[in-house]
Amino acid sequence: MNRATMVSGFAALFATQVSMATVFAQVSGASANDIVCQFKYRVGAEPWVLTESSATTRIQARKKRNNDIDYLEKKAKEAGLSFDVRRIPCRDPWGGDSGKPDD
Repeated sequence: MNRATMVSGFAALFATQVSMATVFAQVSGASANDIVCQFKYRVGAEPWVLTESSATTRIQARKKRNNDIDYLEKKAKEAGLSFDVRRIPCRDPWGGDSGKPDD
């Protein structure tokens, strides 16, 4: 299998996984009171994808986002593709400390 075929196959598999994750997120959904931590990522030469992780506390939301990023990075590395990520500050519906940088 050549690299182009592998990249194409990974992109399709990755899109399926992301679609499944999106469906799950829509079903489970973030409530209006959840902390939402967004991030955008890029696998190989694919375009940037904006997504989010949410939970009822800032710590849980950040941990979930970090776990999601770790999983996506692992899958990209297994396929031999580059992985870039940009974290976006978490959104707190109650105001709180959402202006602080996120790790």
